[in-house]
Amino acid sequence: MQRKVTLSSGLFVLTGAAMAALAASLPASGPMGWAYPAARSERAAAHPDRTYTIRGSRVHLTDAQIDDPWAAVDWLPNEHPPAPSVVLHGRKPEMYACGLCHMVDGQGGRGVPGLAGLSRNYIVAQVAAFASGQRSSSYLLRDALNMATVARAARAGEVAAAAEYYSRLSYRPWIRVVETKMVPATAPSYWGWSDAIEGSRAEPIGLRIVEVAEDNRLATLADPRSGFAAYAPAGAVVRGRAITVAGVGGQPPCAVCHGAGMKGTNIAPSLAGRSPTYLARQLWDMHTGARRSPSAAPMQPIAKALDAARIIDIAAYLASLHP
Repeated sequence: MQRKVTLSSGLFVLTGAAMAALAASLPASGPMGWAYPAARSERAAAHPDRTYTIRGSRVHLTDAQIDDPWAAVDWLPNEHPPAPSVVLHGRKPEMYACGLCHMVDGQGGRGVPGLAGLSRNYIVAQVAAFASGQRSSSYLLRDALNMATVARAARAGEVAAAAEYYSRLSYRPWIRVVETKMVPATAPSYWGWSDAIEGSRAEPIGLRIVEVAEDNRLATLADPRSGFAAYAPAGAVVRGRAITVAGVGGQPPCAVCHGAGMKGTNIAPSLAGRSPTYLARQLWDMHTGARRSPSAAPMQPIAKALDAARIIDIAAYLASLHP
């Protein structure tokens, strides 16, 4: 669930080398800094007596229940198969629930990957890469710290159960790509994403993608029916398609591994319709070597040949595809 992407900082145990690497990575500046938002330290006050629900749900929850780190919000439990305990509740005191960030239906959110429809083996491999340190972040990113902590605490059976569950779900259209020259002004939120600032003037998009909720209130409540808009520079989708079809650095077209329509194969994940912020961040992490697991090795020479502009174009194109 997006609202509960923050985990307690007391959970993190970092080595001196890891701390040095993180310090060297700050701040998230340069051409890809936009893809690594820094979460605010302040948060809105809770309303202990207020309850919430969403359209079509019989569930009513308070702020405390929505922010409970041991209970992923599940507004529509009858619209997906029964989820394993690790997805709904995690395991106290070490491991928070998968559904807190990735959502119970696996759709993910702003910069948080959707796991629905990814292969079981791929999900298991990525958890192992986080646990071993072979998959990290080019800049200090709270999401990456959270995932590494959870991965180290996870037991093999828990990872297998979550991977099996998410692999059987269908990832549905969730991102609307809009090419534009001007975008809503945004500000970082406590939850680790960027919110559109109501009433503000539009600003030039520049060299970035701006991914915001279609309805920020519903996104904060983790409504599984309320998706996201991704604003991209004009012409990005066409340019991105040309790059993926031609291949990069003498490598074959992207579909050779990722399949027709970029919907995934037994050797590479589905990329179609996924969060462009997340996709851009992964390409940059492979470019810098922060993501260097065996599954990422074939992508590293490709990512090395990409600059920020081409990464943005590729991410916009992939996000525009039907899952």
